Amino acid sequence: MNFGEIEKHRNFIFFMELLAFLHDIGKYYEEVKAINRKGHQYKTYSPNYHIPIGAFILNLKKLKNKQLIQKDRLLNARGKYVVLIDTLKSFQISSDVFNEKFLSLLSVPSIWQSLLDISISEFAMYHHENKKIYKFLVAENHIEKLLSKADYLDSAEDREGSRKVTAYRAKLHTPFGLLENTQYELKEQKNILNEIAQCIQDKNFEKGFYLARKLKGIWSNAPADTRPPFNDTTLWNHAYMVSSIFKATVAYTLLKKEIIKPEKIADNLAILSVQSPNRDFLTGVNRLPDYNGRWEIFNELRKEICELIEFNIPLGNHVYKDINGQYFLIPNLSNEEFKEHYKKLYEDIIKIYQEKTKGLLLPRIKIEKCKIKGKILQIGKIIIKLKKEYESNIEGMISCYYFDEGFIKPEWIEEWKEEKEICQVCFKTQNPCFPYKKPRKCAIIK
Repeated sequence: MNFGEIEKHRNFIFFMELLAFLHDIGKYYEEVKAINRKGHQYKTYSPNYHIPIGAFILNLKKLKNKQLIQKDRLLNARGKYVVLIDTLKSFQISSDVFNEKFLSLLSVPSIWQSLLDISISEFAMYHHENKKIYKFLVAENHIEKLLSKADYLDSAEDREGSRKVTAYRAKLHTPFGLLENTQYELKEQKNILNEIAQCIQDKNFEKGFYLARKLKGIWSNAPADTRPPFNDTTLWNHAYMVSSIFKATVAYTLLKKEIIKPEKIADNLAILSVQSPNRDFLTGVNRLPDYNGRWEIFNELRKEICELIEFNIPLGNHVYKDINGQYFLIPNLSNEEFKEHYKKLYEDIIKIYQEKTKGLLLPRIKIEKCKIKGKILQIGKIIIKLKKEYESNIEGMISCYYFDEGFIKPEWIEEWKEEKEICQVCFKTQNPCFPYKKPRKCAIIK
């Protein structure tokens, strides 16, 4: 079975992922100032301003059917016009495309059509449900609440274990201390946003998928939350994870052929692990050129696995990697109803491994359903569990003898039969010296 609805609506998935990615676009415009009733100026900080600032940056005309700009002032989250916008103008994109409605821009799956009679930018802006803070700009309809839940699930995991909150703003806190003298490149961000807007205008959503990732260099210097101790997660990491959760959710609805409730998002997410003994593969050679050759194959292999899951069959995104594994957040395909879909994905991954490593590397592929503890999505803990499971049993997993009957039979199994192994001189071919009665020289190294 193929991934019919997902492959048919790839552009829709890319587009929804992109908009979720841009949900916090209005953060950290330090040049912006507000004015209070007495005429005093002060800087505008989240959360009261980042939604309308984001709307202004994307050149949106209205929020909740209320004009965004009135007498050169910007609407705030409480429904009042209080913010001076002069310094914001230099960062506003030139395109009006974010004011367009979904249904006029691209083919929308039938199950989503009734939810998307709104402008594309409105959807991205209303991603909070806290009526106490966001009195005027709260998420109200079903689609907005789905994004709000994705935003909440990532923020809750970021803040797990932290209880004490201070109100002051701080720079990004890294494992090596606070980042000082960092600059948030708003002009460069504007250039990328203009490119993204042009892609939307041209309906080239595949290019938009790649352009969004260019923001990493800018957003990696800013914290997702400026209140210690929550200032240890970058805006890039937060935006990427929210868009990944939402992407996997959209993919799930297309597989299930129904829209799910926001509170059910976490129940239908899983981590796909693709693990193989890569360290042994890389270091099982004697010469530097051979190591470099394997390193090139290793990188190509990983790139193709990412392309398959993120782009060709856009189920979700790559959320973690180390030397022996790649981990993706995707819909939970371990359910019986998705058995054939999982088999197809499994076979595609195995095929990439066979073609790239001639069967020398055989991956363990496993899907582990994400768990919830309280209200917190346990993505990190699931990945650690999968890592420990695999690495505790990795010894001896790279050789021509290692074969699990659950795997598709590699081509080299037939060629080498049962009594051949890798040449221990050149590490390139089957051993020409077997059996060891009269050891001969390597066939390659004369």
